[in-house]
Amino acid sequence: MVIANGLKAAKDKGEPHIDGKVLMPYFRRVQFSGVSGDIAFQTDTNDRAMMDIGIMKLEGMSSDGTETVYTEIGRIHGNSGRFERYETSPTRPGSGGVR
Repeated sequence: MVIANGLKAAKDKGEPHIDGKVLMPYFRRVQFSGVSGDIAFQTDTNDRAMMDIGIMKLEGMSSDGTETVYTEIGRIHGNSGRFERYETSPTRPGSGGVR
């Protein structure tokens, strides 16, 4: 979606030659609602603006060994920068399951 919207914006603006250098400012101005939430980018970087970040704990492999299992134990909220902790005492790496 970002690429499609950026290309459309560059074409609509009448850019005679489209390459990465021309497209980047258009990509940074793209804003829309996507599956992962509101999509927008910081104007001076290629980083997403106000994106929530999930903090995950690796649980191991599923019982049949076909999938890696993660549990979300917290979240950093992009709009406020606030950290929300879901689990009060996650297992530490190398602690042998001791909390």
